Amino acid sequence: VASKTEMRLALGAGCLPQNIIFANPCKAPEALQYALKHGIQKMTFDNELELAKIKKHYGTSARPVLRILG
Repeated sequence: VASKTEMRLALGAGCLPQNIIFANPCKAPEALQYALKHGIQKMTFDNELELAKIKKHYGTSARPVLRILG
């Protein structure tokens, strides 16, 4: 998913939080807080600044996934 709205829709459709990956390349702090509140831990990052933002707004329980262009 790429937004708070898509997280809400996926959860509403019955997706389990552990099966959702928040993959927006530039995550809004509010969206990270929504993910935290709803147990969505997996999220992509592709640079150091985005990883720092995840840690700042989500904390250490995030399960970040490094995105690499091959």
